[in-house]
Amino acid sequence: NDWKETVILHLGDHDPSGLDMSRDIQARLRTFRSEVDVRRIAIVMDQIDAVEMTSWDNLYGGIDPYSISDWYRYLNCGYFVAAVGGTDKMCAATAVGTVRTYAQIDNRDFTYDSWKESVRSGKTFVTYGPLIEFSVEGHTMGARIELPKSGGTLNAQWKVATVTIPVSKVELIVNGETRDIISIKEGRREAQGNFSVKIDKSSWIALRVRGSYSDKQEMIAAHSSPVMVKLEEKDIFAAADAITILEQIEGAIAFIDTVATRAQVKTYKTVKMSLTSAHRSLQNRMHSAGTSVEEIGMMFDASMASSRVDGIVFDVDSPGGGVPGLPELADKVFNGRGVKPMATISNGLMASAALWLGSAADEVWSLRSSETGSLGVFHLHLDESKALEQDGVVVTEFSAGRFKTEGAPWGPLSEEAKEFLTARVDEAYGWFVSAMAQFKGVSPASVRSGFGEGRVLGADAALKANLIDKIGSFEQVVSRVAKLGSKPKGRRAAALRAEMALDNADGII
Repeated sequence: NDWKETVILHLGDHDPSGLDMSRDIQARLRTFRSEVDVRRIAIVMDQIDAVEMTSWDNLYGGIDPYSISDWYRYLNCGYFVAAVGGTDKMCAATAVGTVRTYAQIDNRDFTYDSWKESVRSGKTFVTYGPLIEFSVEGHTMGARIELPKSGGTLNAQWKVATVTIPVSKVELIVNGETRDIISIKEGRREAQGNFSVKIDKSSWIALRVRGSYSDKQEMIAAHSSPVMVKLEEKDIFAAADAITILEQIEGAIAFIDTVATRAQVKTYKTVKMSLTSAHRSLQNRMHSAGTSVEEIGMMFDASMASSRVDGIVFDVDSPGGGVPGLPELADKVFNGRGVKPMATISNGLMASAALWLGSAADEVWSLRSSETGSLGVFHLHLDESKALEQDGVVVTEFSAGRFKTEGAPWGPLSEEAKEFLTARVDEAYGWFVSAMAQFKGVSPASVRSGFGEGRVLGADAALKANLIDKIGSFEQVVSRVAKLGSKPKGRRAAALRAEMALDNADGII
C-alpha cells in the first residue's frame, strides 16, 4: 500500500561535461559505452543518486543486462546508487516507460520531493510488470545493516505479484552473483518466500525476478535496489571491478588527450582534472580497503596485459598474512621480471608474507622510516583445557579419522601433533627461504643465516641485511620505474641491471 508508481520521462537537460551535477536525481547514465563517459566521474565522486535500468529491445526483451552489470560493478566497489527506470527509450520497438520505477514513500505525501528522497535512499525497485517486496532481517531496500566482524546468517524475505509477465524465477543476488534461486510454478500470479544467506564479508543483497511469455525468451522482469550489509570496519570493495572502472577512466583520459575533438581549453582542463581526481579517489579507496592475494593477482595480470602500463610499483604497508596462494603469486611476479620494470616500496611495514611477495619485484625499496623483515613462519596452538575446566565446561568429542581433531584447542598437543605441526612450519619456511634465495640471487644458507633471521628491521639495518636494495621516497620509486618503463621493451631488463649495479654502490638515492 506504500508504493507509488512513477514513469521517468525526462529529468532535464544533461550537461555533457558532467561537472555541474545537482543533487536532484541524476539518472541519465545510459551511455556507458561512450568514449568519454564523464558520468563515471560523477559516480566515483558521489554525485549520482540513481542509475537507469534500460531496455534496448522490444516489449519482450526485459531489462537490459548490460545496464545491470555495470550497476553491479559500482555497487561492488561500495558506491551506493539506487535503481530507477529509464527516462527515455533506447529502441523504436520499445514503448516509453517500459521499465518503470516504484519508490516507497512510506507515510509521506506523494510529492516530487518525497519521491526524490525515497530514490536517494534506495527504496526502489524497477520492473517490466511484476511487483515485488524485499527485505533483509526486516530492513527494506536501501537499508544499511551492520554486523560484527565475524559476519552472520541473514533472513531475506520476498514477495512477488504479477498480472502481465508470468514470473519464472526469483533470484537472490549477493555482490553481483546469484546466491540462490527459487523457481515459480507456471501460472502462479503471486508467490512469497525467504532465503537464508550467510555473509562473511561486507556485501550488498538484492532481489532479481525473471519471467517470460510462453513463446518468448526469459527476461529480467524486475530488480530491487540493494540492502547494504557492512561488517565491522570493512567497506564493500572488489578490486577486480575497481580495476575495470580505473581502466575505463584511463581510456577516457587517453581519448581526450589524443583523438578527441579538442574542446575549449578551459573545458578540456576541467574535464581532465575531473577524470584525474576520480581516478585518484578510486585508487585511494583501493589502498584503504586492503587487498587479498587473489585481488593482487588480478591487478598484476591486468597491469601486465595493459598497453597503457609501462611499469609496476608495489606499495606495501602490511604485517603479512597466510601462506595459501602466496608462493604461486610471488613466482608469477618474479617471472614477470624483464617484461615490465617492477619495484616494491616498504611504506610503513613490509613483514612476513608481504616481504615474500614484495621481494619478487626487480627492486625493493624502503622509506627511511619504514620497517621490513620477519622472514619466517609460525603456527600457534592455544590450549584452553585448563580454562574450560575452571569454568566448569566439559568438552565431549565425537570424531572419525585418526587425526581429525589433532590440534583442537580443548586439549594439549600430543608429541606426535607437535612433530607434525613443526614439520608443516619447516616446510613453509623452506619455501620462503628458497623463494628469497631465488629473488635475491644468493644461496638458501645465506638467507637462513642472514636477512634478519626473522626480525623486523629499520631501513638501515634492512639494507645491510640485504632485505632491501635502496632507501628512498615513494616519488623516487615511481620516477625510477617510469624512467625504465619508457625504454624499448627489449632493453628494459639490461638497463635495469646496469642501473642497479651503479646505484648499489651506496644503496641510497
